[in-house]
Amino acid sequence: MNDYAMITGAASGVGKAVVSAFLEHGMRVLAADVVDAEKTRSALAGDGLSERLLENVLSVSCDITDEASVQQAIAAGNERLGRLVSCVNCAGIYPPVSLEDADADSCRKIFDVNVLGTVLVSKVAALDMKANGVPGAILLFSSVDAFRASPAQFMYSASKAAVGSLVRSLSIELAPNGIRVNAIAPAWIRTEGAAASGRMVGAEAKIPLGRVSEPGEIADAVWLIAGARRLDFMTGETVVISGGSLIR
Repeated sequence: MNDYAMITGAASGVGKAVVSAFLEHGMRVLAADVVDAEKTRSALAGDGLSERLLENVLSVSCDITDEASVQQAIAAGNERLGRLVSCVNCAGIYPPVSLEDADADSCRKIFDVNVLGTVLVSKVAALDMKANGVPGAILLFSSVDAFRASPAQFMYSASKAAVGSLVRSLSIELAPNGIRVNAIAPAWIRTEGAAASGRMVGAEAKIPLGRVSEPGEIADAVWLIAGARRLDFMTGETVVISGGSLIR
């Protein structure tokens, strides 16, 4: 039976890089994003993926804050791709919000996507893995901002701190089923979204290695933790990838 990975936020940034990495390592991929499925596929094709690799992708439009939408996405993956063995929660938002500007809608949106969306995707994926007896892997995305304060990012930081708590709790709950739960906490990544925010200007000067990370570097770490089956004894961990800007 063929195995596949579900990757959310697949149409851009790190999500797109993770899709590429998994495909290049021979894994089938359910590429989920809130945008239209064809836009996701076009974005992946525009990233230089060959037609041969794209044959192993199923693109779906999925609202991660809607459990039924997530269920439909994974059902489509099971029908078309095989058996779900890995779930990577790349989808997330990071709009700047200061305390003065915060309102209920902006706060809910950040937590709905970054926390509730992560919970729902992980829940549906875990139930599917348990039903199929799969010793799978679930990877969550935290951030260095979970451990430190950044200007106008207090709600984002809070949401990513919540993800760190989820990793610890879910890893214990799912360990008896052989399902590993880990997270990555990156610093600045050179994506279009990060560049557009304007907040990445001068970031290199604050990073000991003297640069921000590339999406492909993060994707390689994701593959090692959640795809390669080389770290099967690791669960409940949050791995910081910060170029030395956050050393714990």
